[in-house]
Amino acid sequence: MDKPSGASQIIADSGPLIALAISGLFSHLPDLCGEVWVPQQVLNECLAKEGAPGFAEIQESAKDRIIHVHPDIPESDEMIKSLSRLLDPGEAQAIKLALMYQSVLLIDEKSGRSTARSLGIAVTGSLAVLLKAKNTGVIPSVKSVVNKLQQHNYRYSKALIAQLLNKAGE
Repeated sequence: MDKPSGASQIIADSGPLIALAISGLFSHLPDLCGEVWVPQQVLNECLAKEGAPGFAEIQESAKDRIIHVHPDIPESDEMIKSLSRLLDPGEAQAIKLALMYQSVLLIDEKSGRSTARSLGIAVTGSLAVLLKAKNTGVIPSVKSVVNKLQQHNYRYSKALIAQLLNKAGE
């Protein structure tokens, strides 16, 4: 079974993957995040509706191994059972993998982030990846990408966007 190599890696949840696919950043994921791993459940969530935003990019990236797919932890696992009472199945799987491999977790959902932090997992989100993309010259503007995400029903607080744009110098 393939598993994260121990080099720079990140375990991703579905929300940020879809956001980064919509943003057009999938080809840059290895440079921005290192090895990107997703539990099978997260990939299933991303590919649940053919034609949905990000579907084609995520499907192609999994096929080309830009993102790596890890088999799900059995539902009988005590931690998965416990996490599944609070979170959706993909988030539970991603948190468990991040803990197993001592990886950073790429997750946007508030309760998932809080749960991961309570377990000592370092978290980041799609907006942090956008900021890194801007700072490394991959994208010219964070604001234009955030606007695009908002058109696809991604909701961020005005305060968070203001903080992000300030950090990006926009």
